[in-house]
Amino acid sequence: MAITRLGGANAISGTIPQGNIANASLGAVTALPAGVGGSLVKLSSSTFSSSTASVNYDNTLITSTYDIYAIHMVGVNGTGTSANVIRVRLSADNGSTMRTTGYRSIRRRIYNNVDDGSTFIDQTNYYSDTLLYTSPDADDLQNAVIYIYNPTSSSKKTQGQMIGTFGQAATYHEMSHQAGRYDTAEAHNYISLIPATDFLSGTIALYGVTT
Repeated sequence: MAITRLGGANAISGTIPQGNIANASLGAVTALPAGVGGSLVKLSSSTFSSSTASVNYDNTLITSTYDIYAIHMVGVNGTGTSANVIRVRLSADNGSTMRTTGYRSIRRRIYNNVDDGSTFIDQTNYYSDTLLYTSPDADDLQNAVIYIYNPTSSSKKTQGQMIGTFGQAATYHEMSHQAGRYDTAEAHNYISLIPATDFLSGTIALYGVTT
């Protein structure tokens, strides 16, 4: 490897082996070889134009191809007139039996529903009936990034993480960070996002994450 360390502004000079990189000049490398680093592979996307009871990803999408799945929620709104709770739940038999118990999930959020921003409430919650949980108010738009780890592993517990925000209404805005797990190691091949009332607008997309 013909790389020389220099002083001053030119810290490194020389070339690196050709390998799988199209141009071996260090200064001309514009992309890494395939398999280096990670990326998102879009698997499914739903944009709501009418009432939709849930979003479900079955065993044609949740496979052993990926150890990590990402779900993006963009401007998601429900039809309810009060808090439109959204739960993320799992199934080990392609949706025939949803897991509604056996989770350990925590949420911490900071929100304001009193004025336009000067009064905040710091709240923590625990849930045993869902992997992840969020509760946008009526007419608020939920935006979130969700990660699901090792869903199809029979030896590792499926874990989830969500970073989210909502706040379309003038006096309600929120930011939250959540983490949860299904407390038994089993292979899950179905992930469901279930609102208390129907999804009405916005987009939810599923990605496989390469590592």
